[in-house]
Amino acid sequence: YKHFDHAALTTTDYLLGNSPLLKGRVLDVGCGDGITDLGIALRKRPAEMVGIDPFGSFARLPEVLQQAQLPADCVPSNL
Repeated sequence: YKHFDHAALTTTDYLLGNSPLLKGRVLDVGCGDGITDLGIALRKRPAEMVGIDPFGSFARLPEVLQQAQLPADCVPSNL
C-alpha cells in the first residue's frame, strides 16, 4: 500500500497537479508494475490511461493489488 499511495500522490499532486491533460489520454512510458498508472486512473479519471514498459512488469499488477489489499475490480476499465 505504501508504494501505491506514495507513487500515486507524488505523480498526481507534485508532478502533474491539476493539469487538464490528465482528463484526456495519458501515456506512461516505462510504467513498471503499473501501480502509478492505477493511482492516476483512480484519482484523476482520465479518458484513457495507457502504460507501456519493455520489461513487462505490468503483468504483476494483480499481485501488487493483492499485496496492497486492493480489490482486483478497482482497476478502472480505462486502464
